Amino acid sequence: MRSEWVGEGMKYGFRLLSVSGSLVRHSRLAGRYQAQAPIDVELAPSDESVASSWVSVMIGKNGVGKSRLLAAIADIFDRISRNNLTLQTDNFVLSRVEYLVGKDRCVIAAQGGRRYELLLNGSQCEPSRMPLPGRIIAVTTSPFDKFRLSSPVRYDAGIPHLEEAHYAYFGLRDRSGRASANASVFRALEGLFDAARGPEERRTRIAEVFDFLGFAPVIEVRYATTSSEHKRLQAFAEGVPLAEIVGDARTDRIRLLERLDEKSDDMTSIRRYAAEALELIGKRGELHLQADFRNYMEDDGLFWRMQRLRNLRLIFLRTIEVQRTADGQFIDLRLASSGELSIVTSFLGLASAISESSLVLIDEPEISLHPEWQTRFVDLLTRTFASYSGSHFILATHSPLILADIDPGASNVVSLDPDRRRSEDGRQVAGKSIDFLLATHFDEPGRNNLYLKEEIIKALRLAADGKSDTPAYMEILKVLSESLPRLDQDSPVARLIGELQEVAERSGRR
Repeated sequence: MRSEWVGEGMKYGFRLLSVSGSLVRHSRLAGRYQAQAPIDVELAPSDESVASSWVSVMIGKNGVGKSRLLAAIADIFDRISRNNLTLQTDNFVLSRVEYLVGKDRCVIAAQGGRRYELLLNGSQCEPSRMPLPGRIIAVTTSPFDKFRLSSPVRYDAGIPHLEEAHYAYFGLRDRSGRASANASVFRALEGLFDAARGPEERRTRIAEVFDFLGFAPVIEVRYATTSSEHKRLQAFAEGVPLAEIVGDARTDRIRLLERLDEKSDDMTSIRRYAAEALELIGKRGELHLQADFRNYMEDDGLFWRMQRLRNLRLIFLRTIEVQRTADGQFIDLRLASSGELSIVTSFLGLASAISESSLVLIDEPEISLHPEWQTRFVDLLTRTFASYSGSHFILATHSPLILADIDPGASNVVSLDPDRRRSEDGRQVAGKSIDFLLATHFDEPGRNNLYLKEEIIKALRLAADGKSDTPAYMEILKVLSESLPRLDQDSPVARLIGELQEVAERSGRR
């Protein structure tokens, strides 16, 4: 049943309208989790067509709950896709979620503090019949993200069926939960090799993403072994008992092997994979594998068998290469700059998982990005995935450069700060100066904010013309007064604002 509704969502579009809930913190004194002030956020307008994609940019100070809210949103949709209606009570509790799939209005509402009720156009709905986004995808380059890792997927003859997973995580944490710079690379790589055996339309779209990033639509990996790994591979292939292979050593590598069951089918498979790896690596010392998105590849699962050996640290991944189309140079992604790696792995990982009508949650995309990349990020994101119509991208950021880059006609900005918890039309911020956004939306005007100085000049001119009692003067003064508490009170800007306030007071007494 689920695939039927996913197809409907992919056809008609998805839009997350609003969420309500409470940030939950652990109280050491009380010894339990306690709900904080409620949060009620409008994430997108309901009067816009959901057939086209939409971008919502979420802002707010550290600690207001941006990352936890994104994680809670991902979690609730993932659990419903698995027919789980249990209410989560830690981190961030969502009490109500409202969204559109095509023309269907859908509501997820907490009932009795333990379970969720699902409403489809006002009527109760079973989880298996509830329309959902085509995919739920979490993307982050923060080592402290709050997203849950992707669930294990079904394997068939050693090949995972990643396309069956409704939720995909592309971040820095590996399967054990530890942050690793290579984790995002490996996760994107697995998604790409899985997609390379997919239908032509999907491969063509991924090839377009490669092209947009300036690469040929092929990714190549090279596996190799160290001398110690080669000996262990040989031992596995020759059927040496696991106890003898492990020996008395107690390294992390050995602990991975200790978890294996000598009598299991998995061990039989691993011994077969080891023999295959020895034969393929052979005298050349390397095994080359490609995911080619120009040509259909008959996939016998070799990549996944080698990945199983890599996860056991019986072989290692020497290079992950793409070819730059501008000069033909091959680039090892693992040696790329942090900014290049962030963009490439995030976008290629997203390309391997996204479908029409997806919900894409991106936490702090500005991390490791040069300001030039930040100013282009939203435009690059929306143009790269323009063919995946009806999707909703929600970004949490501290970067005014990213906020200024949004499309005024297909985006909005959402503040989680308690004193400004509202949604604004993208036209209010798109293309605005950094100083304007720092003063009006990030509450960090700094010492020499050009926007505030320009507003002061406007106010001084109005006062000089005897218009200090006009609505125009008072509107400017309101903006300046809101920034005053965050300025150095001895600075010239703060003193001028104080004088303008005095002018307004005198005008009011006349």
